[in-house]
This record gives sequence, structure tokens and C-alpha cells, in this order.
Amino acid sequence: AEFVAFDLELTGLHVKNERFIGVERCYSAHREGARTFLPVQVGLCAARRDPAKSTGTSAHWILSPVSLYVFPQKAAEHHFSVSAATMVFLDENGFNFNNWVRYGLGWLRPSDEEEKRRSVQQRIDEVQRLKRAATATAPSAAAPSEEQPALEIPEGADRAVVDAC
Repeated sequence: AEFVAFDLELTGLHVKNERFIGVERCYSAHREGARTFLPVQVGLCAARRDPAKSTGTSAHWILSPVSLYVFPQKAAEHHFSVSAATMVFLDENGFNFNNWVRYGLGWLRPSDEEEKRRSVQQRIDEVQRLKRAATATAPSAAAPSEEQPALEIPEGADRAVVDAC
């Protein structure tokens, strides 16, 4: 691609309805909107010239667009703001709200991701601690003892943590 265009649709744009005089004020308003509203769709478009169809004065472009719905990761409870005007705009432009919720790629804000990573690491550390404790208190192979049944861990998140250790 000669260039790539990026587009992000949000649940709103500006928190306050006001005129922006100056670059600083405009930037500040957009930054506040990006912190308040959630992304709902990411669009990318790769563009390159087609030399076979381009002439000396005009270029024929080949565009390869892709659009992805993004929705907050379903494992966490999220509350977010929406702008009614933005929802109407998205609807009028063919945005599929059902697909957004059902099939949107999960994502986390950086602070939520860090919290999730800490939580998973704590679970891994606890499983490793329990494994070490079980090994330390297990009867030796030389000593006769009753056969202990293996601990059954059901499939799912806990099993994945144990298998990773």
C-alpha cells in the first residue's frame, strides 16, 4: 500500500455542544470526547495506484477497505456514554447495532487490561504455591501409603491456568 487510512467511530464526539476557536480548544474538546465515549467501529483502508489504469495526469487507485466492530470485553461490566445524535448518525449510515454487540471484537482500556493481567498472575501464583505445598507434604514414594485419587479440575479458565503452570 502507498498509504493506509484509519477511521474510528465512537458513541459520541463532543461532550459539550460548543464552537471551537483555536487549535488548543478544538484538541481539548476532542480529547475529552475520546475519554468519554467508546469506540464502536474501526475502519482501515489500504490504497495503491494501479499503473495499468493510471495515465500521466491522473491515477487510478485500488482501495482495500475493512471495517471491524469493537465492543467492550464481555467479561467485564462496562457503563458508557452515548450521544443521541451520534446514534442517529450511525443508524442512518447503516451501522448494525445488533452485530456490534454480538460480534464486536472484545477490548479493554489500558487500566482494565492491567487489572486483568494482575488478576490472572495472582491466580497463576496461587496455583503454583498450592502445587509446591502439595509436593512438599506428599508422602514419599518409598513409604507405603494409600493411593490418593488425582485432583479433578474441570475444563475452563481454571484448567487453563493449571495447565500453564
